[in-house]
Amino acid sequence: MTIQLEHSDYHVDKSVSAAAAAGSATDVSVDVTFEPSSIGDTRAVLLVSSSLGGDYTFPLTGVCLPPKPQVSSAHPCHAYVIIIIIIIIIIHHHL
Repeated sequence: MTIQLEHSDYHVDKSVSAAAAAGSATDVSVDVTFEPSSIGDTRAVLLVSSSLGGDYTFPLTGVCLPPKPQVSSAHPCHAYVIIIIIIIIIIHHHL
């Protein structure tokens, strides 16, 4: 079996071995890896060909979303200042 995939964001082995079918068909799995190069939708067509089984096409769609911003509620410097203020308050309270 041969496999064709013409898009650099998708990776797949170019050939797959299939055991002889005991009946009329055999199951074959193909691993496709999607590694996006840009944000957005990426479409491609996977073509699996066999001299006995014929040609099969599979549309592929991958989606890459932008990373979510990381929001911190307390900047490390702010936390340091708050700790110093608490220590000062405790010291003054005990005097």
